[in-house]
This record gives sequence, C-alpha cells and structure tokens, in this order.
Amino acid sequence: MGFKDMHLFNLSLLAKQGWRLLKSPDSLVARFFKARYYPSSNFMKAETLPDMSYTWRSILAGREVLAKGTRFQIGKGDTVSIWEDPWLPRPYKFKPFSQPIDGTENWKVSDIIDHENHAWLDTIVAELFSASEADMVLKIPLSLRNHDDRLIWHYDRLGLFNVKSGYHVARLFKTMDTPTSSSSSNNSTINHLWGRIWRSRVPPKVRAFIWRLLQGILPTRVALSKRFPLPDISCCYCNHQVESELHLFKHCDALRWFWDSTPFTSKICDTIGNNIQEWTFNVFTSLLIPQSELFLMCLWAIWSQRNNIIWNGDSFNPKFMATWTAKILEDYQAVHPLIPKNKKRTHAHWDPPPIGRLKINLDGAYRAVTASGGIGVVVRNDVGQCLATLQRSLLFLSSAFHAEAEACRAALLIANAQGWDELLVETDCSILVAALTRPGEDYSDIGWIIGDCKDLINSFKSISIRHVYREANVVAHRLAHNASFSFVDELLFDEIPSIIEDALVEDFCTHNRGFGVTSPSGCT
Repeated sequence: MGFKDMHLFNLSLLAKQGWRLLKSPDSLVARFFKARYYPSSNFMKAETLPDMSYTWRSILAGREVLAKGTRFQIGKGDTVSIWEDPWLPRPYKFKPFSQPIDGTENWKVSDIIDHENHAWLDTIVAELFSASEADMVLKIPLSLRNHDDRLIWHYDRLGLFNVKSGYHVARLFKTMDTPTSSSSSNNSTINHLWGRIWRSRVPPKVRAFIWRLLQGILPTRVALSKRFPLPDISCCYCNHQVESELHLFKHCDALRWFWDSTPFTSKICDTIGNNIQEWTFNVFTSLLIPQSELFLMCLWAIWSQRNNIIWNGDSFNPKFMATWTAKILEDYQAVHPLIPKNKKRTHAHWDPPPIGRLKINLDGAYRAVTASGGIGVVVRNDVGQCLATLQRSLLFLSSAFHAEAEACRAALLIANAQGWDELLVETDCSILVAALTRPGEDYSDIGWIIGDCKDLINSFKSISIRHVYREANVVAHRLAHNASFSFVDELLFDEIPSIIEDALVEDFCTHNRGFGVTSPSGCT
C-alpha cells in the first residue's frame, strides 16, 4: 500500500478508531468515551485531561489526522458556524478566509439558506464572502429533506475515512510543515503527478511546458537574475512585483480576472504551497479531470502570453486570453476524442419499456469553463409516445456528475408528482447508476442529491435503473446540451420541443424498422 513512514501509518490507524467514534456514536465504546472524556461536547472538541488513559491519549493523537481532512456536509446548517467550523469543500483550509461582517459573527450556515426552496440565499452569500468563496458556497448541493449536518472525509470520493487516504494526507501535511526536508518529498510529489499529466488530453506542448515548470527550469526573470544581472525583474503583467513562479501563476493581481473566469478560481487563491511544484500539485490533484486539464492549459496560456508581451509587444486582454485558452482546449479535444476501452457499441439504440410501464431517459451536460450546464429528461410510454420533456439550465455546478445527479432527481420528482409509479429509468452515466444502487448512506459531495433520489425511488411501486450507451440516450442528451447553452427552464406535457423531433422519430423508426409500423411522421 506504499506506507513508508510507520509513525504516520500508526496515526492513521488510530484516526480510523476516531472515525468510528464519530460515525457510531451509539456504540458501547463511543458512549463510554463520551461519558468519561467529553460528556457535554463531541469527539472533535474533546480536551486533553491529565488523567487520560493510554488508549484515549492514543486516539486523540490520531484525531490530529482527522482534523486535517474532516469537514461538515451541510444539511439544515443549524449546527455549523459560518466562521468557526470547517465546511467549505476545498483542500487543507475548510474555514472561510473572508472576514465576518459586523453582526454576523455568530451566524450559522442555516442563516444563508432558503429552507423553503432548498437553495442558497445568493445575495447574502455574495455579501458575506469573497467572489471565489461565494462561488464555492453556491456550488454546494442542498437536500430536499431536512437532514442534520454531518462530518465527512474530504479526501475520499465517497466521503469515508480510510487508512490509506489518512496516511497520504498526514504525509502531505508533514511535507508542508518541514520545508527544509522537502527536496525528496517534492520529488515524490512531482513523480505522483506524471501519470495524470501524461494522460491529460491537452496539446503535447502544454505537457512539455508543465514538465519544465515542475522541474523548476522555467526562465522567469527572477531565475535569470540569479545567472546574470537584469535591468528589470518585475512582472510584465502587473509591473509591481518581481516575476517569480509563484507570483506569476498564483499571486499576480493583473491575472485575477483571468483566473476568475475559470470554475476553480477559489482553488487558485486558497490552495497552499511552499513552492510552485507543491502548489501546482495541490491544485491539480484537487480537481476532477476536465478541470485539471483546463488548469494545465491556463498555466501554459499565462506563460505563452507573457512571452508574447515581452518579445512581441502584445497587449494583455484577460477576457480574450480566457476565451482563447478554452477554445484551444476545446478544439484539441474535439479532434482527439477519448477512445473507449469497453466493448464495441454495436446496434445501441432506444427500446420502448415493457407494456404498462414508462421509460424515463435523463442526461446532464456540464461546461467546465463556466461551471454551468443543463439537464434533459424525456418520458415515453410502451409505444414510444412522448409524454413529458424537461430541459433546464443550471448554474454553479461542481462536476459533470453533479449535473447527472440533478437530472435524476428532477426526473424522479416529475414522475412522483404525476403519479407514475411503474418506471424504467435509463442514463448514460454509469457512476450515477452505481451510486443509486450502492447500499447505505452516500457521504460524497453529491451525497444529499443521491439520498433524495433513493428516497424517491422507494416511493414507486416498481422502478429499475440501468446504464445505456449514449446512442440509446440521444433525446435526453440533446435536451441537456441545449439547456447548457441557453437559459431555459421548460417542462412540457404532451408537447414536443422542436430540437428533439427528429431524434424521437429516429428512435421510433429504429425500433420498429422491419415490422411495418408507421410513425406519426410516416417513417416505416
């Protein structure tokens, strides 16, 4: 498993025991420790006492690992302090950097939630937080149910603590706390990056640039001044600070608008690192694949534009630079599509549900550059007749999976409201199907939405959910794609949007071809 530091490994094992106390507060051991050591508090706030047992002292030592990676997932928000508790979903620093406005020092997160509509009070959020932190808050999904707030482990996809991730977090923090011994650690950190970097779908010149950046051989003005005198070592963007790597890529105020145009601007500002290699690693590993690829492109674009300013006398236009960067990545990925590793998709097409049941197809579209997207839902009966469609634009999405989960919740809410209780649900997102069929609570970032979906699923008389290929989900995909590029919120019954008419006919014809069945448009 790669454990090289036995002390940190032991701390991670002890942290696992602390995690069990958090997640099983009614167990005999948890009740014993609470009565003995923290009768009026909780495990994370239990204080050290002079007469502690060796066992309890050891568990508290492991708690230090938990404290570095545990944060609240917001339910009702009434038990979480906005300013004092860890709840923002970003690495290393879960508390806000923004300073409280007078009168809000004792506010709870519930004070910035519209509980009637299960949404954030975006105006108040914008007033309380910096732009990057407000964006982060608004991306946090809220449940339709009044759940209590709960602790989750930030560094696991499912939100659950495990010894391996605890060990790596403890080792990372040890590296950051001991910069004098960081050379070997930095080498280990950089080596950990290469696999993901070389697999990233970005132009080869971008990967070559990132290699130079992480090797510390980028010829910034500060680096060049160490070899020979330079008349000017100031940053060509802001003309105020010296042009070091960290300043150029993280701290330069002139590039703030450029970074703010990305969906991960908060991570640029808030992620810590003693040097450019460590900071790049921390940001890169905290992002999902589409955003991590855009992050690499942005680093390259900053350096490329810097060279154009110095050598060609170009002017700096951050808006154009952001659009240009995203366009290059989009064009490159369009001509270098992902090659599926699974079996060939032969004759994948839409099929009607069994007689007496309805089929719901759903899809989510996500635009990483704007952190926005759309959802599409179509409901058809056993003869292929379209009963309902939904296309809805969404803002403040955290990932493509977030969009897919929102689509599923919306589809199930429609079916529940209409009294349709014998359903076959299809999606081209296999991760969503796995999450919906996984037993137990979901502690992931999208866990509340998955929980809402599971509750709705249990309300139907008969329902099955399955994964299909994109070719069998064309109508829902087209609705979602259209919604992602236009501000729309349209739920239609017994009426067909023009953008899907041909796709509906194609689905009907593909299924009935060879059986002599005629569609409304005359296809046989």
